[in-house]
Amino acid sequence: MCIGCFYIRNKTGHGVYFTNTKAKLPVKRKLSDKSELITWGRRKYEGGTLPFGGCVDLNNYDSEAWSAWFPKKVIIPVSCFVEQDIEGQSKCFNLTKGKWMQALLVRKDYEKRVYVITIKPNIKNSIFLRWPKILSV
Repeated sequence: MCIGCFYIRNKTGHGVYFTNTKAKLPVKRKLSDKSELITWGRRKYEGGTLPFGGCVDLNNYDSEAWSAWFPKKVIIPVSCFVEQDIEGQSKCFNLTKGKWMQALLVRKDYEKRVYVITIKPNIKNSIFLRWPKILSV
């Protein structure tokens, strides 16, 4: 699971980890140049009705379960992300210019949250169980 991100907004750098209850990620819709800060997922001790966690597997976001929350694919413009390996070690990975993380924006009434879309690495013996889906412009 992607556990942290670094992004630049209004010429200022911001680092955010999912464990922070105030964690927000910049969300861009494909047709807009502007980004909006949206709460990153939902922690098990937070109120609300949207799913727990900060990520959604690529093979599951199309499911009927997620359709109840009006999902929309969005992009997350981050400079780097932090991923945790199978031994619990955190590693930071830079994204090159023109690369984005893909996410799912969901809502229920007035509640809106964003979930990073993840894939299973297709590398044999990978030390990561999941990986954020990265897109190119």
